[in-house]
Amino acid sequence: MTGRILTLDLGNSTLAVGVFESDRLVKHLRLPSDASAQQLIRRVGKSFSTVALSSVVPERTAPLFTALETAVGLRPLLLSAAANHGLKIGYRRPAQLGTDRIAAALGARKLYPSQNLVIIDCGTATTLSFLTRESELLGGAILPGLALWPAALAHATAKLPSVKLPRAQGSLPPLVAKDTVSAIRAGALYGHAGAIRELAARGAHDAFGAHAAALALDAPRRGPAQTRQSVTVIGTGGQAPHFAAQSCFTVTEPALTLHGLQAYAAAQHA
Repeated sequence: MTGRILTLDLGNSTLAVGVFESDRLVKHLRLPSDASAQQLIRRVGKSFSTVALSSVVPERTAPLFTALETAVGLRPLLLSAAANHGLKIGYRRPAQLGTDRIAAALGARKLYPSQNLVIIDCGTATTLSFLTRESELLGGAILPGLALWPAALAHATAKLPSVKLPRAQGSLPPLVAKDTVSAIRAGALYGHAGAIRELAARGAHDAFGAHAAALALDAPRRGPAQTRQSVTVIGTGGQAPHFAAQSCFTVTEPALTLHGLQAYAAAQHA
């Protein structure tokens, strides 16, 4: 597909934006989830051949859709479970599956064809999705995102403080913490990483077999090229750098959902 493609993934906390020229990502940015179409257009322009949108915020979907249509002069392609996206959905009720997970699966399939994939999207919620090499999105698991762990403690206890997590680029806190703030940070960062590894391994076992479970646990020590007949663990989302630093993934793809939306848009014009 030729021309400039605008892709948008509206989440609970952020609006991920990508501009593609053909299938090449040339601009990637994150805005607050309540950013206006005018703020967006000031950053990326308004000359596009296609606009593709995914949203997990129902009350924001229609206003953003209409504002984009007005600003760009194109009717956006809205991704849904029922759309012609080329995946087989394993959910009992496909409409319940978040379109961000569908977009991530499409991006994973585009970038890593013919592989069994564990897709871990670390955002407001952390989701694990299991995609077969035959392009069946089997389902997966959902757990509270990293920032919700210390927030839940502050909300549900009398004395534990509200704690901000360190930047992903910084050093990890000691696990054997010597103060309460450090202890909360250690519990959130190491506990979440452990949960990710355990869910990835057990899910890979159930989805792809016992051999895949071992490979999922060993994912950081192998590159994607070494896993073509087994399983590749892909990390994405705004909180993924925290867990890439703890070797939870085979590979990290920050713009995975945007690649999926580009693939979806291209398929509609094929």
